[in-house]
Amino acid sequence: GVIYCGLLFYKIDSWWSFPFLFVGHLLIDKWKCSRSGNGKELTSDLAIDQIAHFIQIAVVLYMK
Repeated sequence: GVIYCGLLFYKIDSWWSFPFLFVGHLLIDKWKCSRSGNGKELTSDLAIDQIAHFIQIAVVLYMK
C-alpha cells in the first residue's frame, strides 16, 4: 500500500499496478512464511523476499 501511494504521488501508477503489487506481495510473503528454518536459511529467505519485492517495483516502473 505504501509503495502504491508513492506511485500515486509521482503519478506513475496504472490500472494494473496495485493488483500486481498486492497479489505479488501476498504470494511472495506466503512463500517466505511457508519456509521452515532459522539462522542462515531465514536470512537467505528474507534476502530473496526483498529482492522479489524490489523486482516487482522495478517491473511497475519499467512498464510505465
